[in-house]
Amino acid sequence: MKKIRVGLIRCDSHGAYFGAMMGRHDPLKLRDPIERGTPPKKTWQAGGVHFYFYTSYWQPTLMTVPFVEGFEITRIWDHDADLASSLSAVFDSQPKVCDTVDAVSDDVDLVFIADCNGIGQDHLDLTDAVAKALEFMHEATVAAKE
Repeated sequence: MKKIRVGLIRCDSHGAYFGAMMGRHDPLKLRDPIERGTPPKKTWQAGGVHFYFYTSYWQPTLMTVPFVEGFEITRIWDHDADLASSLSAVFDSQPKVCDTVDAVSDDVDLVFIADCNGIGQDHLDLTDAVAKALEFMHEATVAAKE
């Protein structure tokens, strides 16, 4: 089965949480994505998201929640490129770190907008990326029917 390619906007804890739920990843990199002693910019970089998925202290690589099959994280963007690179390194697919928010929707089937710290007030500002992904999906659907 062909996987659904996901572009992830924003590398906050929700981005790391939902990304890890649907993208194959290294559990130890999720627990320690940055070098020890480096101050984390987000709580997921301090192992906060790892704890939700790997609750067995004696088996830190045993995922204790269901994994959602059929997705692959292929692109990531965040205002902070270091956060995007840090999260990208967690995933087995090594998603492309995008320079612009619009690039997240290139050659993907789904754009996921993570938002831990707000109520979506900037989502309308991000609609160009989402609209581009929808146009791509429409074109692919029409081509498949021909």
